[in-house]
Amino acid sequence: MTVSFDVLPNRGIEMFACLGYVDKLPEFMLRKARIPRMHWKAELSKIPNEDVREKLAEYMGYDTMVDNVRGGLGMLLSGPYGTGKSAAASVVAMEVLRRRGSVLYISAGDIFGLSRDRYDERSTMQEMAQLVDLLVIDDIGSEYSATDGASGWATTQMESLLRSRREEAIAVIATTNRKKEELEGIYGERIMQSLMRMIPMVMNNDSQRQQVVAPKKSSKPMLIGNAAKVTKNGR
Repeated sequence: MTVSFDVLPNRGIEMFACLGYVDKLPEFMLRKARIPRMHWKAELSKIPNEDVREKLAEYMGYDTMVDNVRGGLGMLLSGPYGTGKSAAASVVAMEVLRRRGSVLYISAGDIFGLSRDRYDERSTMQEMAQLVDLLVIDDIGSEYSATDGASGWATTQMESLLRSRREEAIAVIATTNRKKEELEGIYGERIMQSLMRMIPMVMNNDSQRQQVVAPKKSSKPMLIGNAAKVTKNGR
């Protein structure tokens, strides 16, 4: 695949951070990453599940986050609707942005339009989904319908995307309302292998759609956007 980028997807952040850690993300960066507005003020301290909160804090640690993301270590956040899974995923996504990494947040239902929808004038959503440092796939499994003839195609697209990122060791965070047995009934062995390699985090609290505090400003190790490696000649 050959893709051309003159600048990082989030290059504009440099104006605000002088190449350093960003405490307050500018709105256009959040929009560029497609992070839902309802989670822009999500905070680690307000995630209702203590165990998940501790695991996220460890993942985003001073000495660990860059290695985790660059090493392709992802997360699978599971649990009933309204337990804060999407907010938790957004907390991590925004921390990656603060460290000058690139992020794309998509709903699993978007898988149908990735190849045709535009990220910008240069690239499709599918191209960016394969390249960004961190990809968040919200509500995985929701793209599947037993009565939908396109379900097989959607599963193939999901498998291709996850396989591509696994082979390149690029991190994915996925959220789902489905149990492991349900996912096994939807996806084949290859997708399940990708999902089972992620850090499992189960959120079973009572429904709490809270705004899930970003880590305080500090001189943390920086992430350099993965898309910066892509030139006119490809990888």
